[in-house]
Amino acid sequence: MTGEPADPAALLEYVQGCAEAERAHCASVLHDELGGALVGIKMQLAALERASAADLHERLARVRQQLDAAIAIRQRLEERLHPGLIEHVGLFAALRAYAEQLAASGAGTYHLQLPSAEVPLPPPARIVLYRAAQSAMRVLAGGGAGRITAQLVGPRLEVRISGPDPVRAFDNEHLELEAARQRLIHFGGELVRARESEGESCVRIRVPVSHSLDAARKSR
Repeated sequence: MTGEPADPAALLEYVQGCAEAERAHCASVLHDELGGALVGIKMQLAALERASAADLHERLARVRQQLDAAIAIRQRLEERLHPGLIEHVGLFAALRAYAEQLAASGAGTYHLQLPSAEVPLPPPARIVLYRAAQSAMRVLAGGGAGRITAQLVGPRLEVRISGPDPVRAFDNEHLELEAARQRLIHFGGELVRARESEGESCVRIRVPVSHSLDAARKSR
């Protein structure tokens, strides 16, 4: 990665801060959203015990709606913690879905050129590459439209993310990408950031497929 290496203390503080922020977010969702939905269901069930036959159908419909909302909250939280698409479909499907989420939230758009067939990476390698790609997409998304490509280059899978230079504070983006780079190192991977032209940046994420398979076996 270009630029000065991150200070180890600053990087550790950043990673710990991200972990605590993620825990706080999950706790908030569990308490405020899921907790509120479950309380609402309990109240509707109590009302059902007192409902007349004429009101029964309407109240059951409300319970179903609240159960659907609670299930959606659980699914959203599960997807944030561990994307199901990664495990059940593959890396490229998960990248497409994340790009759609960014576009839907107004955080930026990406034109994707990804292979139609998934590369057979073990789950740990898929996850670490996906998280690194998420970091790069977040860093570059704010400036407008970007591009994502992926290809096998010899024994390596390379995911390339390019887009306008970000407008956020450099320190935060540098630490986020440095944390992703450190995670990739375990799988023999690398993350390289470069400026392609005036006003445009590129992040290349590479994982040696054979090495990632060996690392996954050793971690079992």
